[in-house]
Amino acid sequence: MPDVLCDPDQIYQVALNLLVNALQILPRGGEVIVRTLSVGTSDVAFEVADNGPGIPPDIREHIFTPFFTMKEGGTGLGLALVQRLVQAHKGTVFSQQ
Repeated sequence: MPDVLCDPDQIYQVALNLLVNALQILPRGGEVIVRTLSVGTSDVAFEVADNGPGIPPDIREHIFTPFFTMKEGGTGLGLALVQRLVQAHKGTVFSQQ
């Protein structure tokens, strides 16, 4: 993996939000996988994947909207913050199903 210039506190917050979201939705015995990926010669990425129920297709376009939440008691700010921090680092956030 190449060295990457980033704000480590912000990238930590991105990873934490993604992991918390994955863990909160997992059924008992569920699995979360985190992996790093080398993209080209100077870029890196990381992926948080789980075997939970996934995001329903009809709400995927809203998940990065501030204050949109499907979780009882949720603020709807976690994924909006993730997207903002990743974009500030000239990255992209996407959801695969």
